[in-house]
Amino acid sequence: MSGLGDLFGEAEVRAVSAADGARLAGSSLEGVHGRVRRAHTRMAALRTGLAAVALVIVGAGVVYGMSLRGAPPVADSPSSSASASPSVSPSSSAVAWPGFTGSLTTDPHLPDAAVITPEVWASAGPGWALVSYREAWTKDGVDDRGPQVIYLVSPQGDRYELVNVPGDTVSVLAWAPGSTLVPAAVTLPSGEQNYMMLDLVTGGTYQAGGYAPYLWSLAFLDAEGAPVWSGNDATWGYVSIAPDGTQSEWTDPVTGNAAEVAVNKLAFPGIDCAVAAPYDDQSSIVECWDNRYTVGGTNVDAADAQQVIARVWPEEDRVEVLLATTYAAGSASSPTRVGDQVVAATGAVGLDGCANEFTVISRNALDAVPGWDASLHPDASHFLAFGAVGNVLTWGATSGCSAETSPIAVVGSDLERGRGTVLVPYPYNRPAGETPYQSVTGVAVAH
Repeated sequence: MSGLGDLFGEAEVRAVSAADGARLAGSSLEGVHGRVRRAHTRMAALRTGLAAVALVIVGAGVVYGMSLRGAPPVADSPSSSASASPSVSPSSSAVAWPGFTGSLTTDPHLPDAAVITPEVWASAGPGWALVSYREAWTKDGVDDRGPQVIYLVSPQGDRYELVNVPGDTVSVLAWAPGSTLVPAAVTLPSGEQNYMMLDLVTGGTYQAGGYAPYLWSLAFLDAEGAPVWSGNDATWGYVSIAPDGTQSEWTDPVTGNAAEVAVNKLAFPGIDCAVAAPYDDQSSIVECWDNRYTVGGTNVDAADAQQVIARVWPEEDRVEVLLATTYAAGSASSPTRVGDQVVAATGAVGLDGCANEFTVISRNALDAVPGWDASLHPDASHFLAFGAVGNVLTWGATSGCSAETSPIAVVGSDLERGRGTVLVPYPYNRPAGETPYQSVTGVAVAH
């Protein structure tokens, strides 16, 4: 069985992406746009000071967060050739067969997959994922890209081709089992995003007239484990996108000022706080830090500067510290919740540090996410949690901290059972001289 270190190879990409402006840096998530924008400023300053820290929280509850990036567990590696018999019992009578062509695109720039069948299509349920995939790379200073395919992927890592999509690059945003028309963001040659509906049978796209987020605009997960996207700020702060393409503004269910409560209760020198994610309808996950990192320039001598991740009940004026650490010990940031677990990207030390692992935090204890591979690195400013069902989180990871300029591997991490599964591998072992900078373009997890 291959580990994630093998799957992620040694790709090094340094290009700069124009998509960064489409996402928000952080959030106080108070449900009021003015407060949200102020929190963005605070969290952007925190990122500047801490440099490379991003958290991913694993579970099936409400999840907020600034951008995170993940390096996942691997106990079960994906099949090199997908099996035609998924573990979920098929119910073909309940799901009509839409008449896929049954073709399979083979190319050195695509992962291994199998042909979709009526039995597999009928078996897909919660935890299965729709994945849009197109590799892009540079060779001898010239950019190129491969074929574009939409895959249906089981929780066990079996991949099935649905359709080969011609034309501009698409990014799937949401999907419900049995649906053949899904919302997608289409990247035009200019780099602009266009919101459309994608036909999974024909590969055709149709104008939908809504906000089209970038892949890197993922903000956090809602109470059902579905992604919420950072908006364009001119119309709304956060956007939820339903499988039928309906868009709505997401608002914070927690009332009261959780960040202010944390400042008052913790009260360490130079403290500043901002909400990173809600825990439930009554409490939020809050990050607090010593602003010697960010006020008047970064103070590199502040090795004893504190950082705290806490759960805060603003209406009860109550705070529970989940993790307390220092700059010298290694920072952690941007937590999110799934089920009864909280997972964070931790281990970044120094201004140029890169968070080097995902850990479950509980009462100031850190336990590595099951199957963690030390070759992976969470990114400092992006949250790639694609969706959660129960205690299983589907998320993206790269081989380093290069963010939007790195290909993505998709992993399912089951905290309860202590294992992880690579759903879509990193594009390793590609033709000589090629440096890939894109692979997975979108992931939509069924709920």
